[in-house]
Amino acid sequence: MAATEEKIKEYMKMNQTIILATIDSDGVPDIRTLGGYGLSDYVIYFSTLKTSNKVKQLEEKKMWQFLYSTKISLYPNSLM
Repeated sequence: MAATEEKIKEYMKMNQTIILATIDSDGVPDIRTLGGYGLSDYVIYFSTLKTSNKVKQLEEKKMWQFLYSTKISLYPNSLM
């Protein structure tokens, strides 16, 4: 079943963190959690230092992926 555009945007907005994966200059994956980010339609905004590895890797390889992560509950909803 295909998700509607509205459902996709709702899912993107409800997530608390996103995980950014890039590739370093040696071709090794570099994965990190971004706790603060903003959304506008399907555009993701986040801030970082200009000298960070994220910026260097995004400029060099232009290869990346995001994974959205929702809050994980350690207990079933019925116990809360």
